[in-house]
Amino acid sequence: MSRCVFFDVDETLISGKSLLLIFEYYCEQAQRAVFFADVMRHMREQLLQGVHREQVNKYFYSNFKGIVRDDMALAANGWFSKSYDQPGFFCGAVVDALRFHQQRGDRVVLLSGSFAEALTPIARYLQIGVNDCLCIALDCFDGVYTGGIVGVQTIGEGKRAAVKRFLADNQLSLKSSFAYGDHVSDKFFMEMAANPVVVGDNSELMALAKQKKWRQMARNA
Repeated sequence: MSRCVFFDVDETLISGKSLLLIFEYYCEQAQRAVFFADVMRHMREQLLQGVHREQVNKYFYSNFKGIVRDDMALAANGWFSKSYDQPGFFCGAVVDALRFHQQRGDRVVLLSGSFAEALTPIARYLQIGVNDCLCIALDCFDGVYTGGIVGVQTIGEGKRAAVKRFLADNQLSLKSSFAYGDHVSDKFFMEMAANPVVVGDNSELMALAKQKKWRQMARNA
């Protein structure tokens, strides 16, 4: 049985936040830059007011209402094509770790609060199948986003739930598993793994790593 290895994506494998960068790219292409700025401003206000991350995430995706899914997929591909080879786009040391796991035959899984259309070009480049991408599923009707989310949100505790379901659906275990994450909210799925690895310098996650003797690594060598 192959070893499972879970990687957070945003600010772990790539340096930015794919969901925001792709939405910004889409809005620029659609000449809706002011709309994007308004959404970002409202999200910042919510976070300052202490609104829970899951609610902020729901608000963000509610702004996809009326967007054609294929148009967003085209935007994601366009964004990736112009960005992926730029210095610092990928977190080099983490991608090296992913390639190492792939070379020894591990089951590499992407786990992200981003959405499927955003992850597709990243996963394709990293040679990871669509069934091994655990992310936000956006509700659609006739190929158009409704602004809703289907199922669990893959952020915070939702990542743990997504991992449990993935393991059950694929009859896999966490024996000798690895989990890579960069934010304290990733602790919920990292605690499940046999070998959690903290990426970057999030102070809360680093404190937890010190307490639990988890491995730590820089994003870039």
